[in-house]
Amino acid sequence: MKPNRKSLTAFLMMLLFLLFTGCSGGSGSGSIESGGTGTLSLWLTDATTLEYRAVYVTIDRVDVHLGGNEHSPNRWKTVAQPKTTYNLLELVNGLLANLSLTDLEAGLYTHMRLIIGLHHDGQLNILNEAHPYANYIVLRNPPD
Repeated sequence: MKPNRKSLTAFLMMLLFLLFTGCSGGSGSGSIESGGTGTLSLWLTDATTLEYRAVYVTIDRVDVHLGGNEHSPNRWKTVAQPKTTYNLLELVNGLLANLSLTDLEAGLYTHMRLIIGLHHDGQLNILNEAHPYANYIVLRNPPD
């Protein structure tokens, strides 16, 4: 169950399936000048694979960056703090995990950071064992 380079690459590729649906609707006309707001809805999903039994990722928080001065640390806002370990392979075939539903000021959001945790959430994995790591895979057919 130790992570390796191939596993990490596969893990990161699966994270690309994170759905990021931007601000929509809300009070005001939605323009920055009007001071409007919108709703950000973040969901996590994955594609299926036959290579792994489980792919665990612990997400501590999700931040978004309001466009403008790209280097300003004051433009980052934390929109979710799930501190949860997810088995991405349970999130296939249309199943989603809700990470956040939050109101944001209207504007152009240019970046999103998914902060991966260092400590698992204390739940059991599919083998009914404590998580050995915060982020790891379980191979379908472990090597002998």
